[in-house]
Amino acid sequence: MTLKVGQTTQYDILQTFGGPNVSTLDGQGNEVWVYDRFATVSYEKNSGFSIGMLIGAGGGSVAGGGGFGFGSSKSRSESSQRSMTLIIKFGPDKRVVDFQSRSSSF
Repeated sequence: MTLKVGQTTQYDILQTFGGPNVSTLDGQGNEVWVYDRFATVSYEKNSGFSIGMLIGAGGGSVAGGGGFGFGSSKSRSESSQRSMTLIIKFGPDKRVVDFQSRSSSF
């Protein structure tokens, strides 16, 4: 969603983001909504190899077989945290008059 000063309404924001974490009034009496969102991004990275061979022979009532196998695998998982704070100020007509956003990743 793209917030547009003078155009985006509270209803538009509610439809996209849901209810705010905090709703308050600023010093001039304007309604202010604050959204704090956190996410953990995780992924697992696998690496490895395997070699396999199967030998079999059979005929009549005699059957034989042999096999050989080898495998190695490593896995590593990593994760990172992300946070985003969005502060939206509304005018008396319930339209955006100002907004700020901050994000961090760690």
